Amino acid sequence: MVDETADHLWASADSEAVKTSPQLTSTEATLEEEVDPDSCGFMTLYQGMQVWHFIDIVLGVVILIYGSIMAQSVSTVAVVLIIGSGIVLTIRGLCGTLSLGTEDICHRCGLSFSAGASPIMACTWFVLMFINLILPGLVRKYLQEHHMLWKFLQNWENSHKLTVTLLLFGVFLLECARWQLVLNLQRKVHSLEAMEDSRANARAARRNRMTDRPWWCSSINNSPTDPNDPLTDALLPVTAERSKPQQQQSTGWYFLGRPKRTQQHHVSPNVRQDGSGDFASIQDDWVGRTNEDPFWWSREDDSTVPSMTSTEEVSWAKDSGKKSPARR
Repeated sequence: MVDETADHLWASADSEAVKTSPQLTSTEATLEEEVDPDSCGFMTLYQGMQVWHFIDIVLGVVILIYGSIMAQSVSTVAVVLIIGSGIVLTIRGLCGTLSLGTEDICHRCGLSFSAGASPIMACTWFVLMFINLILPGLVRKYLQEHHMLWKFLQNWENSHKLTVTLLLFGVFLLECARWQLVLNLQRKVHSLEAMEDSRANARAARRNRMTDRPWWCSSINNSPTDPNDPLTDALLPVTAERSKPQQQQSTGWYFLGRPKRTQQHHVSPNVRQDGSGDFASIQDDWVGRTNEDPFWWSREDDSTVPSMTSTEEVSWAKDSGKKSPARR
């Protein structure tokens, strides 16, 4: 005899497992709301930092070329500082750009270096601003003696001292803002990776729990927070994950692309989608009948037995009626 409380036991066990699952804790739910890879804010931050890294590469190359030209005519400490700044900017831009599409180790190291180089560059711009503000005559004399600027740039710098100071201060503020933006992007990307790992672990745990349950239980207690879970479809077995749309994770980088490990669905035109209309209608019908009567399928099979029995009884009665006169 089938235990009628089995459904309720399975449902309560599934509810308790969902409550204790790290996927649905308050912390993960908050992270999922804040770190939506398709949101406008996250994509603006992600693509904006990619553009900023590209600008760093361009500025770094320009500064390196300028330092190389200056080094041919004069060898001073300022030239060494210029070349060093160009190298830092170039490496920072390359690491920041390439790290957004590579593996985890390079990903974390690249963003960490990009964020760590910002305070160094901010201190450099602040020191230059302070020297230009306090000692403008010494700066002018030094530039003239070592021919650090072309003639038109030197004349412009002499007549716009306050403007140069404000420009250096503005670059200092930009570096400070860049530092915080890179750190914010790093936290968001790491939180996004943690959510994906948590969802994968929750799917594996649910798949293990579904082995001893009837096929209709998954449709009643499915998790709405994970639409990619193949076990949410009651009409498909556990192996239905193979027939789901193929999910491809981006492993390379592209300039204004999506962040790393965001899934892109590619559906073959010859593959039937699991969410088609006929499957959905049949599933809704079966789930509705299961909610009303969990054992409707067994009773429907048993309903054919009396009809067969009645047919046999009628045929037996006819045969006995024909043979009864012979016995008399």
